[in-house]
This record gives sequence, C-alpha cells and structure tokens, in this order.
Amino acid sequence: MMGGGRRHLIPTSVYDREERNQRGRRTDGRNLLDEWVHDKKTRDLNAEYVWNKAQFDKVDPKHTDYLLGVFGYSHLDFEVDRNKGPTGEPSLSEMTVKAIQILRKNPHGFFLMVEAGRIDHAHHHNNGRRALEEVVALDETVQSALNITSATDTLFVLTAAHSHVFTLGGDNTPRGHPVTGFDTEISDLDGKPYTTLLYGNGPGYAHTTPTGRQDLTGFNTQDINFVQQAA
Repeated sequence: MMGGGRRHLIPTSVYDREERNQRGRRTDGRNLLDEWVHDKKTRDLNAEYVWNKAQFDKVDPKHTDYLLGVFGYSHLDFEVDRNKGPTGEPSLSEMTVKAIQILRKNPHGFFLMVEAGRIDHAHHHNNGRRALEEVVALDETVQSALNITSATDTLFVLTAAHSHVFTLGGDNTPRGHPVTGFDTEISDLDGKPYTTLLYGNGPGYAHTTPTGRQDLTGFNTQDINFVQQAA
C-alpha cells in the first residue's frame, strides 16, 4: 500500500517525520504506522515501511512481501511538482511497478488498484495543465504495468470515478496548436480572446470584472499555474 496522508495515520501528539513542524491528525492516540511495523515484526514477516524515494528505491521485491510507503504528510505532489530526488516521492509508475513485482510472487495471482487521484484535484482547481500532466503520468503508469505483465493472464480495467466539466472547444483550433493556448479567433460575444480549454464551473469563474469576462490578452496560458476560465 502506497500513497500520501501520513497526518491521518499518526496522533496529534506526534510530529511528522518530514514536515517537522506538523503534527498528526488522529485524536484517538493511535499511531497506525508504528502499529503496522510492530504487527509485521511480531509475525516475523518480510515487510518494509518507507517514506521517501531513497528508501523506496532500496526495497528489494524479491525479499519483500509487505510494503507500506507513505510519501507525503498530505496528498502526494502533482507530477510536475514532484521532488524526484532521494528525499522526494517515487512516481505513480514506479510505485505501480514495485507493487506488481511484489504481488506477482503469489502463485494464486493478485489484485492491484491504482488511483491517479491528482487528476481530479487539478480539475477542482480549474488547473487544466496540471490535470493533463497527471493524465500523461497515468498513461505512462499503464504502459509500465503492461510492460511487466502478460496479456494472457492479466486483466486491466481503467475507469473514472466521475467526470468534470472540462471542455476542449473552439472551431478555430487547428491540429498542432497548443492545447493550453488561445483559440485562433476572438470571441464574437465580447471581443476578447479565449482559451481552447475551459471549465463549466469552478474557481475560474472568479476571473471576472465589472465589465464582464477578464481579458486574457498578454496572459501566459501555458504556465503550469494558469487557471482556466469557467462559465
């Protein structure tokens, strides 16, 4: 099991291992990380608990049957923001491959669920660029999993938890045009430029002025932090 959310696994009396000024959120006094490690040691199982990429990279799947990796105090970082160094986080692809390498040792087979949950988070922020970068990371993850499994005995099911009001529109967006850029025409409703990517609702609606929709002239719409406009 790998992901983020250490704050929900340690009590309010304990400081986080990496975010030294942050305490846990549990009010029941339980430290689920310590409990997990203690349980595996008591039963003399081949288990590892890791919380950064350096430790993760050292995990040998051949000698590990249980792996708990909790790499963030809160959510994992978006892929474009991820610290790829020793103190950072493994990628979704790396976590998936490691999980498969451990689970496939079971002669009876295995079930693995992988969630690219940050796609959803970026959409909630109307941050189309980060959302699309997360989709690319998921695509790479699926390909990595396909590369180390066999189609004869492995079933892949890809689905979405729900949709978003994320639109790719415009009659004047030619092939090869940056998807995060402007449409090639000006709106005939307000005489202002508009982006190819838009949202039906969300925080992008706040970008309005007393005279209507914000004029995006001069904005770098391809910036990773750019927030698309919303209806």
